[in-house]
Amino acid sequence: MDMIERALHAELQRRTVSTKSQETEALAAKLIAAYQAGVRDDFGLSIVAGLS
Repeated sequence: MDMIERALHAELQRRTVSTKSQETEALAAKLIAAYQAGVRDDFGLSIVAGLS
């Protein structure tokens, strides 16, 4: 599992959100954008996920 997947799954569990929801898609897009912008660690991505 890569960093983006770990952050996404952890946040979905915290929020108790389905993996097939619009909220999940928006969160995944935000995590990908953060990664592309240079956030390259689990902690940073988890912060981005929690702020969404």
